[in-house]
Amino acid sequence: MTTKQVFIISATAIGITLIGLLSMFELTHYLMNWLITDGKLGLSLFVLYLLSAVKFEAPRTSIYRTYYLSAYRPSTN
Repeated sequence: MTTKQVFIISATAIGITLIGLLSMFELTHYLMNWLITDGKLGLSLFVLYLLSAVKFEAPRTSIYRTYYLSAYRPSTN
């Protein structure tokens, strides 16, 4: 098996074990509330990022890009 397959199988086994332990102590309700809250926070930060990207212009091109790349002429050999 490749390293990627071993990692996926290990992560799945650890996740199933964690969910099993949480359900034994009836903590899955708290876990789901935490996941929903974390998802809402992540979504709000992503929307804020999109709004700030739309509001502000893209950064100006650097001197390197405007001078060196425009002056570059590939060889015709």
